[in-house]
Parts: sequence; C-alpha cells; structure tokens
Amino acid sequence: MIAPTRDRPDLSRPHPNAQQSEDFGIVLREFYPPEMSNERCVAYSDGTLERPIETLQRAYEETADQRRAIRANSVVVHWFKSDLRLHDNRALQMAYQAAKEHNIPLLGLYILSPQDLTAHLLSPARRIVDLCQQWGANHLYANLEYEVDELRREAKLVRLCAKNGIKFETAHDACVVPPGQVASQQGRQYAVYSPWYRVWLAYLKKNPDCLELSEELGLNPGDARKQFKELSDSEVPAALENKQLSEEKKHLGRLYPAGEHEALRRLEAFLEEKVKDYAEARNMVCGQTTSILRPYFASGLLSARTAVEYARRANKGSLQHGDPGLVGWISEVVWREFYKHVLVHWPFICMNKCLKPEFTNLEWEYDEDKFNAWCEGKTGFPIVDAAMRQIKQDKWMHNRTRMVVASFLSKDLLIDWRRGERYVLHGESHRRGFCVQPWRSERFDPDGEYIGKWVPELREIKGQSLRNIAESKMARKNLGS
Repeated sequence: MIAPTRDRPDLSRPHPNAQQSEDFGIVLREFYPPEMSNERCVAYSDGTLERPIETLQRAYEETADQRRAIRANSVVVHWFKSDLRLHDNRALQMAYQAAKEHNIPLLGLYILSPQDLTAHLLSPARRIVDLCQQWGANHLYANLEYEVDELRREAKLVRLCAKNGIKFETAHDACVVPPGQVASQQGRQYAVYSPWYRVWLAYLKKNPDCLELSEELGLNPGDARKQFKELSDSEVPAALENKQLSEEKKHLGRLYPAGEHEALRRLEAFLEEKVKDYAEARNMVCGQTTSILRPYFASGLLSARTAVEYARRANKGSLQHGDPGLVGWISEVVWREFYKHVLVHWPFICMNKCLKPEFTNLEWEYDEDKFNAWCEGKTGFPIVDAAMRQIKQDKWMHNRTRMVVASFLSKDLLIDWRRGERYVLHGESHRRGFCVQPWRSERFDPDGEYIGKWVPELREIKGQSLRNIAESKMARKNLGS
C-alpha cells in the first residue's frame, strides 16, 4: 500500500460521487469497494499502482525456479474458461502436447461459479489446486482472460500452484497479438483505434505466426475414461435456478444454435455469401447485414484469430487490401482486440470508470423512471425503442443501434452510462465519442422496416420521415418533458 503524503493523495479514498453510483445500482457493494477516485485511475495510468497484468507477470517471474522443477504426474488438466472450443485453442494445444509427450490423459475442467456469474468475483483458486491434487495432475493450462479480477486470480493461482507442486501455464489466446505488443513510437498504448490498427497490421506483417491456427487435436493419450470413470459417469448438473431459461431458451436456441461447429459454419457462410456486400450494407439495421458472430466470440466458441485468418484467406492472403467487404469486416472484428489491449493498460475501465476518469465527475440524472423507459423500449423515440426491444427479446442488437441507444441514454436522458453498461452495452459506445441523434434512423433504416418490426404500433408510418415522430407528443409524454 502506498502511504499518502502532502504531495500524494490517499489512493484508497473513494470518488466524491461514490454514494450516488452505489445507490443507482452501478457499483455492486456486495462484492466490490466503492467507486475509486480519479487520482487512483491516474496512478494506474502512470504506473504508480501495479497493473493486474504486471501482478501476473511478477508471479511468474518469482516462481520460475519452483515451476521449472515440477515434473509430470498422472494427468494434464486444461481449464476451460471463455474458450469453449477444441478448434484453434492455444492453451488446450499446449496441454495436449504435454499429455502426448508423457503419454498421460488430458482432462478438461470447467468451473461454474455463481458469484462469477453475478460479479466476476475471484473463483476459489484453492478448489482448482484440490482437484489437481485429487487427480494427480502436476500440469495445469489455461488461456488468459484480461479483466482485472481474472488476472489477479491467475496471479494468485500461479503462486498457490507452485507452492503445491503444480505447474500452471497460461497462453494469450483471446487476442491475435498479445497486449503490450502494439505501441506508439514512444512505447505508449494507443487510446484511439485507427493508429493502433495500423501498427497492429504492421506487427502481423513482421510476425505472421500470430495468425497460425493451432493444430487439430488427436486422440486423448492414456485411458482417461477408465482412469477417471467417476467423471465419465457423472451427469451434467442442472442450471442454477436463477439462470434457467424456459421459452426463451427455444427462441435463443433457434437464433444462436450452440456449438463451435455452428460457429465455424456461420463464419464460412458469411464469408461466402454476405461479406461481399458488407462495406455498403453493414450500417443498415434492417435485415441481416452483419455476421452475427458476437455470441460465439463472447462464449469462446470461435477465436478472433480463426475469424481473421479465414477472412484473410478469402481475401487472397491480404488483411488490408483487396475486397472492401473483407477488409472492412476484418477491421471490425479487431475492434474487440483493441479494447482488450486498452483494458490491460488502463484496468480501471472495467472498474466502473471511463477512459477519461474526469468524465465521472458529471452531475448525472439518476431518474429510475426514465431509465426504465429506456430499458423497456418505451421512450417514444422509434429507433431507440426498436433497438431496446430487440435486445430484450433477442439478446443482440446491431452495432449501429448500440451506438444510438448508448448516446441517447447519456446525452439525451443524461443518465449515467454505467447503469446502461450494466444493462447491456458493455461500455463501448460512450468511449467512442459518437454524437448520435435518434432520427438517424432516416439514414440507417430509411424505409422504417426495422422500426416497424420491433415497434408495431408505428408500422403505419413506414416509409415516412421519422424525425417528426421522434419529436412527437408521445416522446415528450413518455419522458416527462
């Protein structure tokens, strides 16, 4: 802990508006401390406070000799997290090679932590060590997750495993280029996408192996089913009571069929059929103009590396020249990677702070009625309501409408964007700085087809200007203005 002095503020002091953010449901105090001060954010930025990725790196450095002395035992374990696939999985490939080398079985471990589902809290590292010891595993592999809690958990687990004779190795799998490798000439992390992307492309030109897909796995060495019969015979546990789906499950199952094979099928179909129109049509919110692969990226059923490599092959080996649809789509996929790099360098952006922490000093409207109207798609602004009703039913919305609803929440309703982030937005639109007006539906939904689908009470105005409706009495009435 860094002690405060006359010239150094108390970094443990909460933000002055911490109580407001807590009362409005932004900071879950059951799991987390109050909102941090802006000074603490600056301390992360200038290196006064150790970033979580540095905590992990230090754990590896300080346990290097212990881990080097560990030898294989009865089994190798791969810990599945947000990488639920066999295809192109870096850590799983490492685990398989270790099992193959020693001719011992490979076990896949997945931990379902109810607290993780609620707050991304640290899952019990001790439980992982206990399972490895129970199974006779001295080698544990996993892919890195770059959020704060997860990196700190991994640092703790590296030390705990080494202390108990277990070698815990991690891999950079979620990014094509590991965080920290794409920097400005001054060695700084970019906060803007375009220059970062140009350097990212240059890095891949010099390091093409980053796009090499992992080899397909062979047969599991040893006899895992016989050696671990109790695991093979055990039933899959039921979903947690508050996480079960009923009719919603059927609907979402039709929209996003499960499995990495479906993810690859959708990727290939998009690259063969729709990507040629992507450059012109991707901003249109009516119809399926994008790949809709986000659910598969998020769950780890599809790696960004596979998506970019498949697109590169379809574009005759180029990432930045050739078919405009393919070049544009590659750039959009890589946005996800950019935010992971930003997160690693500025970890406070997943601690209820924004990239420019001074913006958390704003006096927001903490109006529950307006916020609920936004959530339910009942603001009276057609494009906003259509998008919010879509996310409520389909758990997905077009990137363009995500920008619209995020901007509307913070710039029109003046409601703290972090409450919206908790609801659905994952904190992207507010950081891009777009100033989107609700009537931009004239550009992205010119015939009102999208609005008509999700806001049936407005179907009769299809094809008419939506600006007047956006300023109508209904909108003013719903928002209490």
